[in-house]
Amino acid sequence: MNNMLNKIENILLIEILIYIYQPNRRFYKPVPKNIRLLMKKIHMKKYKIRYHDLNTINESLVFLNRKSIEKIFVQTYILLLEWNNDIEFNYSTLNDIFSKLGESRIEDLKNMAHKYQNGESSLEEIFTQSEVEAVESKIKTKALKLFNKFQSTDTSKINVIELNKLNKGVLMKVWGKVVKILKILNNPNIPSHIKAIAVGALLYVIIPIDAIPDYIPVGGLVDDAAVITFAFEQISKLIRNNSNNE
Repeated sequence: MNNMLNKIENILLIEILIYIYQPNRRFYKPVPKNIRLLMKKIHMKKYKIRYHDLNTINESLVFLNRKSIEKIFVQTYILLLEWNNDIEFNYSTLNDIFSKLGESRIEDLKNMAHKYQNGESSLEEIFTQSEVEAVESKIKTKALKLFNKFQSTDTSKINVIELNKLNKGVLMKVWGKVVKILKILNNPNIPSHIKAIAVGALLYVIIPIDAIPDYIPVGGLVDDAAVITFAFEQISKLIRNNSNNE
């Protein structure tokens, strides 16, 4: 298995594997051969194992970003598969360690690890896919919350002049979608529940409530562009479904 972790991530990987092998802290068994071989392979032969308990491991993970934590989880799970451990027992332990990722995300990462095991993807592809999915999930969650907050059929809430001022930077790439969403509001044949989503999407762009402030031009506009794209796809899907049902 190719190692895709940095030094800090590798240290936590080793400590997590040791904890999984030796969850009973009253006795310290010799380091298993497969872990010793791994340490040699990733140039950590001289690393002095700390025998972290669960609390210490969790405290260490707090200082890493989500991407790093997901990478450690995938590498750990792949090693457990390769070493033919009792996956049910170890997976339960992994749930305790990586509980902050959430059960659904852990299941996604587990499936990615199995794809690597089956030769269907490389670690590079897994981590790239993991990062993209995490961003998409974050965008969708934020968008849906905002749509729920701002959904309205009151099109007067949309200030077209203010909206047109935002046709700049990265948002220009999706401006065609913004214009189409705006046209949907003026189409009398579009159902009100679809218009409500359109209003919510446009208010998201106009009202400065982004988690990334608009005074950070690139960051803010990238986020707006992604949400507009997501909103347009959802609206288009609803319109198609509505047409099929008529």
